[in-house]
Amino acid sequence: MPRSRCSPKRDRCQTRRVSDTARELGYASDEGFSRAFRRHVGVTPSAWRSQRTHVPA
Repeated sequence: MPRSRCSPKRDRCQTRRVSDTARELGYASDEGFSRAFRRHVGVTPSAWRSQRTHVPA
């Protein structure tokens, strides 16, 4: 299983930093993790998190 496949499920905690997730999954840089995440999920980690936390008024 590719490392980036795990990240959306692992990133449920909204206080967790993207860089912490990147290091835990073995990425040497936040940029590398963000590129891999975007290729797999279709959006950047921060955009993915925003979509998950947006609450319509």
